[in-house]
Amino acid sequence: MPSSIFKGLLAPIDRKNGWTIAEHVGAKEPKALQRFLNLARWDADVLRDLVCDYATEHLNDPRGVLVADPTRLSNFLCKQGDFVSFL
Repeated sequence: MPSSIFKGLLAPIDRKNGWTIAEHVGAKEPKALQRFLNLARWDADVLRDLVCDYATEHLNDPRGVLVADPTRLSNFLCKQGDFVSFL
């Protein structure tokens, strides 16, 4: 269930809500996704540490720079020869 939510959040869909995420991952309705989000116990500090560890392990490159840009402005700032990857 958690992987479905993250796949939906990272998917290139215009509007991200319970229905659109459920449809994207092949669910008939969003009830299961909503129930998971409402009843799951979340610890923001633990999640932050997990994401940081994952990024360090899988995206580590001494020449790399991580750009977190929700506006995608870095597309326009990227010069020829540079590479910007969006997750």
